[in-house]
Amino acid sequence: MQDTTDPPIKAVVIVPHRNGHNGSFFEAESKIGRVTVSLNGNVWQEKSQPEGGVTVILWDIRHKRKGWRAYGARFYRPSDEQLFNKQGESMRTLIKEEKDVRCK
Repeated sequence: MQDTTDPPIKAVVIVPHRNGHNGSFFEAESKIGRVTVSLNGNVWQEKSQPEGGVTVILWDIRHKRKGWRAYGARFYRPSDEQLFNKQGESMRTLIKEEKDVRCK
């Protein structure tokens, strides 16, 4: 089967840290609309929590009954600027490398 993973997207945190019945989360606005992101260590890849207005990178996004959910997220960094500005450039390699490093 062909790799059908969509490239990561940029989003802006609009609803910072909240506690829900399934744990802490935040909401971010992106080109596909509002996306909910868990602050669980398996999803949020940073030590500190995002504040409102902060730009983040989201990947492994799925549509659920209550809307979009990201299953991978981290802060947007200056090094991401080049990657997002290059046409046809994908961040898949970068995200894969980060996952590999965190799994070790």
